[in-house]
Amino acid sequence: MPRTTKSQKCGLTFPVARIRAMLKAKNFANRVSDSGAVFLTAVLEYLTAEILEVSLNAAAQNGHPARRRIQPKDIERALKNDPEFLPLFRKAVFPGSIFVSPKWGKNRVTTDVCQQRTVEPYKLLVYVE
Repeated sequence: MPRTTKSQKCGLTFPVARIRAMLKAKNFANRVSDSGAVFLTAVLEYLTAEILEVSLNAAAQNGHPARRRIQPKDIERALKNDPEFLPLFRKAVFPGSIFVSPKWGKNRVTTDVCQQRTVEPYKLLVYVE
C-alpha cells in the first residue's frame, strides 16, 4: 500500500509537512497542530491561485491573449489594480518595475530595483519595504 501524505489527504498541492516544519522551526508558538499547518497551507495555496488568475487576466487584457508566460510586470499591474490585493501589496516592489521611492522624492525614478539591492535579480521575486 503506497504512503499517503497529508497534502494528498487534504486535497492540497502545497506541502503540509514542510509548512508545519517551517512553523516549528521559526518558534511562532510552543506547539503547532496539524490542523493549523493544513489551514495555513490551504490559505497560501488559495492566495497563490488567486494572484496567478488575476495576473493571467491582466496579461491577456494587455494585448497578449495567446501568451503563456506571466512576467513580473503583469503580476505587479494586476495586484496594483485589484482593490482586494491593493492593501496587501501597496508597498511591494517588483523586479524590472518603475516606481518612485518616497525617500528620494518625486524627481528621481528608478527603473530596476534588483540592481540597487544587494540581492541577485533571480533570487528576488517580490521585495516589500
